[in-house]
Amino acid sequence: MTRTVLDEAEERERARRAARAAQKPSANGDGGKPVDKSKLVLQRLDSVKAKPVHYFVPDKLPAGKLILIAGDGGNCKSVVTLSVAADHSRGRPAMGQVYTAPVSESLFFTCEDDPADTLVPRLLALDADLTKIHHLKTAIGPDGKNVSFSLLDIDLIDQALNLNPNIKFVVIDPVSAYIGRTGRNENQDAELRSILDPLSELAAKHDVTIVLIKHLTKNEKTRAMHRISGSQAYLNAVRVAYLIAKTPIEDGAIDDGRRVILPLKNNLTKNRHGLAFRPIGIPVTQAATIVAKNCQHLSQADQQQLAEQLFTIEWLGDSDDDPDTVLTENRLAGRPKIKECADFIRGFVGHLAWPSAEVEAAANDARFSTDAFYKAKAALKLDGLHNQKRGLGAWWMGFGDPVNWSDRPNPIPP
Repeated sequence: MTRTVLDEAEERERARRAARAAQKPSANGDGGKPVDKSKLVLQRLDSVKAKPVHYFVPDKLPAGKLILIAGDGGNCKSVVTLSVAADHSRGRPAMGQVYTAPVSESLFFTCEDDPADTLVPRLLALDADLTKIHHLKTAIGPDGKNVSFSLLDIDLIDQALNLNPNIKFVVIDPVSAYIGRTGRNENQDAELRSILDPLSELAAKHDVTIVLIKHLTKNEKTRAMHRISGSQAYLNAVRVAYLIAKTPIEDGAIDDGRRVILPLKNNLTKNRHGLAFRPIGIPVTQAATIVAKNCQHLSQADQQQLAEQLFTIEWLGDSDDDPDTVLTENRLAGRPKIKECADFIRGFVGHLAWPSAEVEAAANDARFSTDAFYKAKAALKLDGLHNQKRGLGAWWMGFGDPVNWSDRPNPIPP
């Protein structure tokens, strides 16, 4: 088991206390003042050799870094990572990008998806070379018995990567499950960083991309970056963080399953575009061929059933969708009157600031109820709608930072 930052800090503190307790008055008359051997080690930056950021997938997944992908269940978070692993197992460029992709291996830590009925079928549908994709089956203790694996066992991951140097992509899905087993509280920054920091160091040591999969909280009234469950240390500890979500469906449009993977944090590249994709079924004949070739152990009935379940991912190119707007629109889906009122407020307010009472009166004149108005206002907070009271006077509202507001004409022209 590896020591963590907290363990090492506690050990140093115990050593200091022991040294103070054992300290005797010295001959030089210092009164027995304890001598603390700790010190800061400084490094002049002219001794550091600059290097570029290397990428596992150019501009999307940096190599040797810790990455976070968050989203609600059913939005294909796991499938996206499987598609990346499948493509690189064949030396194909991933995520719809164009680049020369070396063949590499991947390692998955999963405790929600069964390898037999979920991981392997999905990887077969994605045309993966299964000999290059690994899955944690169990951990074995010194006595040869199976033991529960947690993210305190960094030394075991280190050992596995040393034994399998071609593994360049590691996915921990979901990360909360493996942190929960440590007994550490993921809602406490210090305790969470004591786990994530060594994991980040491990990624750098082996030049491996490590992806953490997280769920979103149910709090729909906060911004996307604050909806990652657990401590904000998750967002602070990783170098790149993404949101995966369904895209809003316009009135009358057909739901084609389009989803987006959008950057919540990415300060390593100028390319801040997200990506759009959608899960698509595989033609019946092709699916049957895949199953017949790889699943001869199954009965004809089970082969047919499995073939009907196979699907893959179609990448649709860049997306400039805003994470907060996407979540707002999804929140308004199925609530047409609230959505209509939100659209009315956007159009009425525009780029100016208005007295809230005037906007509400205009909404009422447009036959939106007061209840719909306030629910729409709440939803638009994610889009940057702010309210501000002017001294002892009225409340005003507008989009963006109030410091940069331009007031509506006063008086309003007829």
